[in-house]
Amino acid sequence: AAGILLDTLRSENTRGVETASFVLTELIALGVIDGESAFDTLQRLCRNIDPRVRANSVRALMLFERTGPAAELIEEMLADNDPDVVLATERTVQMMRNTKIQQIFGPN
Repeated sequence: AAGILLDTLRSENTRGVETASFVLTELIALGVIDGESAFDTLQRLCRNIDPRVRANSVRALMLFERTGPAAELIEEMLADNDPDVVLATERTVQMMRNTKIQQIFGPN
């Protein structure tokens, strides 16, 4: 099943890419998309013409440190012209902050 999702993410099937982008975070976290190509795949999907794909994909940014190219991509996504993409990005940034706070100070 993971291979089908990867093939779909690389395809021109707009509806399929949207559907597969919904589980992009999980595909990266589970190592289905290897570390070397994970950010490239994420970046490509975050720049997709379909705002639903961008909104789905931005969530995977929480798997990366908020520095360098990831920080640049976050800024790009916060400036997106689609309000749903901006909202998804804001939520992702908040999740990243919460995760960092828990790492530093513990769960409570």
